[in-house]
Amino acid sequence: MGYAYDGGYNSLQQFFNTFNTWRTTRIIDRYIANKLVRRYDELKNEDSYVVKKSKSIMDLVLRQKLDNPRVIAGDREFMEMAVSNVKSFLVAGHETTAYLGYAYMLLSKNPQALEKARQEHDQVFDPDLNRTVEILRANPGRLYDLHYTTGIIKEALRLFPAASSTRTCAKGYRFMYKGRDLQLTDQIVIICSLAMHYNPNLFPSPCEFQPERYTTQAVPKDAWRPFERGSRSCIGQNLAMMEMRMVLLLVLRSFDFEALGIKPHNNPIATYTNLDTIYGDLIYQRQALTARPIGGQSMKVKFAEREY
Repeated sequence: MGYAYDGGYNSLQQFFNTFNTWRTTRIIDRYIANKLVRRYDELKNEDSYVVKKSKSIMDLVLRQKLDNPRVIAGDREFMEMAVSNVKSFLVAGHETTAYLGYAYMLLSKNPQALEKARQEHDQVFDPDLNRTVEILRANPGRLYDLHYTTGIIKEALRLFPAASSTRTCAKGYRFMYKGRDLQLTDQIVIICSLAMHYNPNLFPSPCEFQPERYTTQAVPKDAWRPFERGSRSCIGQNLAMMEMRMVLLLVLRSFDFEALGIKPHNNPIATYTNLDTIYGDLIYQRQALTARPIGGQSMKVKFAEREY
């Protein structure tokens, strides 16, 4: 995932990384294309009712082409679009669930928040794991009732947003900033969610981990934007949030986490946060496919000691 971003200042290393990125992308594209062609042939022979009921990403992409007499393998434009969309969901899904490492890190230093989450899981679902899985399978919509758990996810994404977004300005677009009239025609504007997420006017006590702020405080609608907003917002954000709720529901009840390699600073280095006095350099992110902790994020995991 990080090939394209490592060694950017070393021309030889950059060449090898670029080549490895190209080669890996080619392998993935061919694999997905073969899967698409095979699944397309299967759908052609299935009952139309079964096809319409399917909600998998691959089937949704292919369904629009079932009435087309052309073989999709020869439709280059469609195959490029289909492979790109399937790949986007695969990569985005991987990055989203991997990003829960920040939630575990934050909970390791906030045991009261961890206990509140466990209590919510027991109340909304069941203290028993097997029973919880049964309820989840029968009624996955109950995940929406995990309000405090959702707050944990939102706080982790607020404090450590995974990515930024860019916008191309329309012709004649102007923007007033501190009394200056800025002409932004043909300019690209980067939306810096980190600056908004640490703005005390939008999020009081912005450096504090407060999952309850999303249920007890009036968070401005456009202030929280790890998935961005509007027509260019992340297409998989609802799926991502459901995935993360489900993972925390099944994992937090059984395990405790301890972030390794934490070396707290005596004084904060950055001006926008003091979290490095708690977590050290882990709060500083490097850009790969999405932002991630400098030096990685190792965890010590042990079974939780709980009384039922």
